[in-house]
Amino acid sequence: MKLEKSNDNAISTNAELIDFYINLGSLYEQKKQWPSAIAHYRLALRINPNLAIAYKKLADLWYKLNRFDKAAEAWYKAFGLDPSLIEESPEFIDFINQLKSQVRSQKAIATYEHLLKVNPNCLQVYRSLREVHGTELDALLERAETLAESENLQEAIATYCQALDTNNLISNEIAINFYEKLLKEPDILTNTYLTLGIALARNGMINKLISSYQEVIETESYRNQLYHDLAIAISQQGLIDQAVACFSAAGKQKTEPEIYETIWKSLNALSSFDENDPLYQIEIQPEVAEAYFSQTSQYRVIKIWELTQEDNNFLLSSGLSIEYLQLMGQSSAALEQIYINSFNCEQPINFSEEEPSIATNREHIDRYFQQTIAETGYLYVICPTSGRVLRSNQSFSLQCRRSGSCPQNRREQRNIYRFVGEQVFYIMCSPFFWQKNFLYFPKLEAIIILRHSAIMNTFDYLIFNTFKAYAVSFWKDFESYLLSESARKTAVILGVFSNISHNLWIDFGGLNYIQQTKRLHKIDTFLAGTWDYFKIELLFPEISSDKIVNFSSAKDSDNYDLFKFLLKGNYFCFTPSDFILTEDFVQNRIYPAGRKKCSQDFLQQLEKAKSHFPLILFQVRTNQRSWLSQIQGTANLIKQFYLDYPDLAVLFDGWSTVEGVEDPNEQRQIEKDQEVVKNICSLLPSEIPIYSTVGSSVYETILFATAIDFYIAPTASGILFPLIANKPGVQFMNTAFHETGVIKQFEDRENFIMPTLVPIENIFNETSPGSWDSDFDYDWRVIYDIALKLVQSLADAKDKNRLFS
Repeated sequence: MKLEKSNDNAISTNAELIDFYINLGSLYEQKKQWPSAIAHYRLALRINPNLAIAYKKLADLWYKLNRFDKAAEAWYKAFGLDPSLIEESPEFIDFINQLKSQVRSQKAIATYEHLLKVNPNCLQVYRSLREVHGTELDALLERAETLAESENLQEAIATYCQALDTNNLISNEIAINFYEKLLKEPDILTNTYLTLGIALARNGMINKLISSYQEVIETESYRNQLYHDLAIAISQQGLIDQAVACFSAAGKQKTEPEIYETIWKSLNALSSFDENDPLYQIEIQPEVAEAYFSQTSQYRVIKIWELTQEDNNFLLSSGLSIEYLQLMGQSSAALEQIYINSFNCEQPINFSEEEPSIATNREHIDRYFQQTIAETGYLYVICPTSGRVLRSNQSFSLQCRRSGSCPQNRREQRNIYRFVGEQVFYIMCSPFFWQKNFLYFPKLEAIIILRHSAIMNTFDYLIFNTFKAYAVSFWKDFESYLLSESARKTAVILGVFSNISHNLWIDFGGLNYIQQTKRLHKIDTFLAGTWDYFKIELLFPEISSDKIVNFSSAKDSDNYDLFKFLLKGNYFCFTPSDFILTEDFVQNRIYPAGRKKCSQDFLQQLEKAKSHFPLILFQVRTNQRSWLSQIQGTANLIKQFYLDYPDLAVLFDGWSTVEGVEDPNEQRQIEKDQEVVKNICSLLPSEIPIYSTVGSSVYETILFATAIDFYIAPTASGILFPLIANKPGVQFMNTAFHETGVIKQFEDRENFIMPTLVPIENIFNETSPGSWDSDFDYDWRVIYDIALKLVQSLADAKDKNRLFS
């Protein structure tokens, strides 16, 4: 039984949800909200990847948007699943008619032939292609069809064989269709049309013939008999390779799950298979393969920091050294230069001579290998069995859902590296520090977790199920990548995480470190995802534009787009990480980029806001970890400060926009934040000057933060803006954040000003005590008392400056 059939019940139970997504997609399409319509059609396809109507609706919509390539691709899939839909698609008919006007053009011929490969049942395409190819072939095929209709089979077969002498795609496809019709007729002896089978085999159609038998003949014993008969007939004509292929097709056919396993093992040198076997030419759906591997993979999971006696015995019997395994998770300048110099180098590498003035944080604990990749284009480790130094330039990057409680629309990135030692194994680097966190040995089906970290999800090893699925789904690209002798292109991947703090602290912090070590020019390509908030070309203008490649990492793109892109581009990728924000980076990169992106009107508004004292930034938050009484509480704070400082002005900040990204979720968050601001303002005196950067660009928000005197905000990603500006402030948070010491992130800002925290004992009414995502409440008066001391000290300092100026 094929895997699709085993999912029939699950699909039927989701029928109502599928209808809901299709209907909602149609509604969005009527409203001309194209991205939302596309997203909902794709949601339906995730539940049932064989839903022809969803492909058809996608195709018709792509056609309306003039995306003819995407429209054609979706039509191919729709009509392959349900050819009757052709008659229900006026857009497709229009598409065909347009192609007809391009008679004898190469584009028209290529399009017709592509359509026929995917859907040989489309008669309109046959007619159009026959118009293009000329009258002689057309006459032969028409005569063959007429003879077949009059049941003059022998002459019809002879005429088809004559047409096949041209070895033309149209004649091949029409003849194979006729052959399949004959197979479906039990009263017609197969010996009657063996000559047609021989002619098709001579034209290189043996795989199509084999597939025809598989699709038409259900009884395995009878099918095998037909394979043998055809193979012998072909062999008698001297077509030995084709005969062997046909003869080999007889026998027990593998199920789809068995095909997955065979391919996966072959990719890891554990078995092999005939790559030309039609059995392995099936289109594998990544979602289906992932479901299979998730259900069947039984990993032995070992935590290197808490080995049991059973673990020790397993490692010993497997020939894996505990000492070597522990070393594999480590990375330092001293260790990396040993690795590199173990290979023949034209010039010895000495990382210890790095410029000591380079600003970095935490001494790059266990992640110095990022510098090694930038320097050499390889990742180095020690073989866990032999102790030899290995290196690899084979990498894979997955954009996938995180294990555990991550929202379903949230995509996160994982980088995986393939090594060949005594056996094939993989290393997975995961956020947020991009250290080497997991080892996977396919031969043993064993996972070694290399470190214990509060911010690392130990269940991330399950992502290897996704990796397996992608590898077998695109095994030809995967294998071509492994065997490629072309020079790899080293690529940095940024902007996959939809978190602005992580994008700056980790991605651009890491890139800045590479720039400081003078290795930026050694990177061939910079891959910028959807969430490239700050834009690589603005922060690093020294990178030429031809080195920057943008790709979509939004939630409505296929999970596996990035995976395929990197394979086909022959990339060796990594994500650098660093955690210090230097004054030089702020002053000479962030601020100049901001001034380039902001209009003169905005800069004038900024100067006007600076004339007030105090200019107070209030950050609103409407998703998880929010202040429950923030509307009334914030309004009370502002009114009380206004009594004390009538010259004050208020700046509201919340969700920012990302240039070039149209994401419905982002827009909803902005609207929610704007609604909160509106409700707060409705409680304030109208004479208080109000500014807002909710929904503004990242750089407008950054520059406005330079104008504030202090801020009041919950601890979240939005703290990044006053942190860049290095402004004093008051922060409040839930219990879990208090207990993790998350505030230490401020130490990663050079010359940092530590904020004042609202004490933990003032928290009450938490929605989910102990959870990182818990909402919470504070009495606004507690915040006011703390903030008042801060503003008084700022006023005193301002008076002193005025006195001595």
